[in-house]
Amino acid sequence: MVFNKSVDKSTVKNIICFLVFCFLLLEVFIHCTYLFRNTGRDARQNVLGFYNEKQDSLDVVFVGGSNVYRFWNPMNAWNSFGIASYNYSVSGMPTAGTITAIQDIEKTQDPDVIVVDVRRVLSGYGDREITAGMRNVWDSQDLSLHRMQSIRYYAALNHIPIQEAISAYLDIIQYHSNYEALGEEQHWRWMDNRASESLDTEEFYKGFSISAAHVPQKAPSDAIHYEKGELSEDSYKIVRDIIVYCNQQEISLLLCASPYVTNEVNQGELNAIGELAREYGCGFIDANKYYEEMGLDFSTDFYDTEHVNILGAQKYTALMARYLKENYDLADHRGDPEYESWNDLFRQYLPVAEARSEEAVLSD
Repeated sequence: MVFNKSVDKSTVKNIICFLVFCFLLLEVFIHCTYLFRNTGRDARQNVLGFYNEKQDSLDVVFVGGSNVYRFWNPMNAWNSFGIASYNYSVSGMPTAGTITAIQDIEKTQDPDVIVVDVRRVLSGYGDREITAGMRNVWDSQDLSLHRMQSIRYYAALNHIPIQEAISAYLDIIQYHSNYEALGEEQHWRWMDNRASESLDTEEFYKGFSISAAHVPQKAPSDAIHYEKGELSEDSYKIVRDIIVYCNQQEISLLLCASPYVTNEVNQGELNAIGELAREYGCGFIDANKYYEEMGLDFSTDFYDTEHVNILGAQKYTALMARYLKENYDLADHRGDPEYESWNDLFRQYLPVAEARSEEAVLSD
């Protein structure tokens, strides 16, 4: 019996040592993954900036790609309405990445409303591979179960073979040759996928990207109609899955479409999304039907057919902020000492915004 007890103790010790070794190996793997990641400013830094937000401090979070981070301006929403908001938004983000973004948001925030821009489910935005936009989402997030579920969802939706999705599950495969990261201080600072410093700099504020560019566009007034079009099977599934998920989790969801040079087909699809939203009791606002109310000027407020500059963003933000204040119970935090940092940040933002607005007005 003494011999057996000795063996048992030795076995237990070996098991413990093995588990500790596995844990340490996993930790090294995770931090090496974060170290080598190489997504851009309008991706990883926006997500890390979101992780920096004080827990349960945001009233509104917008989700989407550049159809969000070029449009919704949290600084204007703060100064005019006292709304604390953030753009969980990365370049090229497909709408199929929305649920994983919401799951990431819900880890640290409990916003009064999550606003999802649905423009990327419209005709002309199809994805049939692991796109750069989805990589921008996954390769900015923490390694997690919901990230893995998102990859599986996206791969199944787009009939992507497992061998093509492996580098999404293990993104160090994608970035293993990024040896330049070893010589860059920023990559070492982000080894735990967190940023100790504020990332509200370089003309990105709470996930909003300022543009002073100006290229006149033709207003698509003739394309605006109210007839229901046809959504593709995948687009219908993506939007429905988002609504059903939020309903199940009791998350207040608002779908929206930011203004752009739309067309009759896309407008019909947006009308179909509006009907789907009503069917499931979800809010929906199509800003393309509010050009006049916004005072949107296609000759001055855009830099291409799909994106506004800072002038257009101010007008869109004013429309959406008023809608949010009228339809959701949002507090005005401007006099709250807990939100004084927002006042400080706005003072930092204001001269940059004024300079970029003047550039947009003067540019050809």
